Amino acid sequence: MKILHLRLENFRGIRELDIDFDGKDADIFGANGTGKTTIANAVTWLFCDAPATEEKDFSPKTAGAHDLHHKAEMTVEKDDGERFTFAKDYYEKWTKKRGSASREFSGHITDWYVNGVQQKKKTYEETIQQATGATIEQMKMLLIHGYFPQTMKPEARRTVLFELCEEVNDEDVIRENGLEGLSGVLLRPGTTDEHYSVDEYKKVAAAQRRKLNKELDTLPARIDEATKALPEDGRELAAIEADLKTAKETLDQAMAATSDAKHPEGAEVAKAVLAGKEAELKAKQAAYDAEAAKKNADAYDAVSQAKRERDEHERAATKAAEEAKRVRETITALKAKRDALLEEYAEVQAEVWSDAQEFCPTCGQHLPDGKIAEFRQSFNERKSARKQHINTEGQQCSKDKIAELDAKAAEQEALAAEEAQKSEEAAKRATDIEAKIQTPPPFEATEEGQEILAGIEKARGSLRGGAIDAEALAKAQAAEDDARAHLDALTAEKVAYQAAERARARIEELRAAQKKDSSELDKIEAGLDLCDRFIRAKAQAITRSVNKHFKTVSWQLFKEQVNGGLEQVCNPMTKNTAGEWVEYKSSNTAAQVNAGLEIIDVLNKHFHTNLPVIVDRAESVCKIAKVSEQTIRLIVSAPDGTLRVKIKED
Repeated sequence: MKILHLRLENFRGIRELDIDFDGKDADIFGANGTGKTTIANAVTWLFCDAPATEEKDFSPKTAGAHDLHHKAEMTVEKDDGERFTFAKDYYEKWTKKRGSASREFSGHITDWYVNGVQQKKKTYEETIQQATGATIEQMKMLLIHGYFPQTMKPEARRTVLFELCEEVNDEDVIRENGLEGLSGVLLRPGTTDEHYSVDEYKKVAAAQRRKLNKELDTLPARIDEATKALPEDGRELAAIEADLKTAKETLDQAMAATSDAKHPEGAEVAKAVLAGKEAELKAKQAAYDAEAAKKNADAYDAVSQAKRERDEHERAATKAAEEAKRVRETITALKAKRDALLEEYAEVQAEVWSDAQEFCPTCGQHLPDGKIAEFRQSFNERKSARKQHINTEGQQCSKDKIAELDAKAAEQEALAAEEAQKSEEAAKRATDIEAKIQTPPPFEATEEGQEILAGIEKARGSLRGGAIDAEALAKAQAAEDDARAHLDALTAEKVAYQAAERARARIEELRAAQKKDSSELDKIEAGLDLCDRFIRAKAQAITRSVNKHFKTVSWQLFKEQVNGGLEQVCNPMTKNTAGEWVEYKSSNTAAQVNAGLEIIDVLNKHFHTNLPVIVDRAESVCKIAKVSEQTIRLIVSAPDGTLRVKIKED
């Protein structure tokens, strides 16, 4: 696409300018401030609604000018010969409020034109995108010199550059750099054909490494603590258990001797008799109580039934009383609402149309008759609507509604009183039945009970009557105590032995865990190393693939970090006079201009576009880069007090 003609009117200090480019390259000369950059701004503003200078809040207005139309118009020709004329008209909007004699500024308006016909902005942009074959964002990359290398976000810049390069295949990178082991490292656990991506694996491995390092940091201290807790070498378990067996037998013999000393000959017979009598008392007492309960079973059932009826009537009385209370509260609320609505209705009924409402509240002038009639009708309609609303609300709290609720409350109150009376009657019936129940005397007071108790007392007397050898009993108890103490000591020795065995087993577990964690950590470190080598190799391959499209520009797509990792960047580099690659932002003007031209040329080929190129500050470049697109150079020339255009002939 080439620019055939450009016309500016009241555009950023240029009162009127017509340039016939006729699709050819051109040099525009002028001293500082004559409007060279304004031409560049006008062209990019027409193409992509942004100035070449990338200033924010761009306006084509001439400073200090008012009530003027600021216009830019451009005729272009596509490579197939089709022509388009795009124009914009930017002007101030002034409005006069009703009743005011003066106008007020209320903003700016932009009109959009395609081939002399005014269009909506969306249609304008769709047409210019169709004509250029580029999106608005792509036009900014191709027309605004520093937009792609400086203004665009690095992520967006990388996306475009990656579209330029051939796809870098992971398998090729692995094979060419001897990284065959990476496939096994990336295999997901428990699968045979599912793999992590490199980024996914690095995240998983980093988390595992942190966990393993934390465990390895604590394991030596835990092993040392368990080792210090081990007792000194003692006897074998078999010897301890043999002594335990002997000690238990000795204790059993000592306990038997103590029992014999406590109960001389004949005591065992007395003990047996006592036990038999006590068992007989317990059995006879249970049978006696069961017979008494059987005789009063009907009376107890009648008491239970009366108490159940008492509870049921009491619950019914409570429920009815609560319902009556709720209804009374509703009646109170409805009466209050009815009083309020009656008061509101009286206020609305008292409202009347006044003469004061026939005058304008702003200017004080008397309103036209038609307007007064309209306002009066509106007043009456509002008054009628409010009365209707009050009547509708009043139906919910009418006298009939309140009377109905009052009857319901009285009904529930009567029901509550009736149920309460029935509950009292049932309670009295239960009390009367309980009073008639005869309770028999306890079994111990009966003749048979007294006989059994006498037998028990006789057996106890016989047991107490045996003579006990105090000296023999003391010796037997001392022997039992010694045997028990020896058994306890041996039991404690066995427990300590078992605790030591568990401690030794735990130490071995910790050492095995330490060895396993160290092995796992080595594998993870090796896997992360393979990933880093792969990332670097792929980064180099991608960088080479991108940079082969450029001659004077080199793209730094990855940057080494202090921690050894790679940061994704997108920094353009140019060569300085010493042949060293330096960042674009640090390059001299000539290097930046030529780098920008090459970037635009490469992007035009990539997007299959052919937009014209405008080179500002062209006087700073001794040898300007050759591009295939129409080129318009803006050159500072002190002798040229007004713009001078030189069209280059083919």
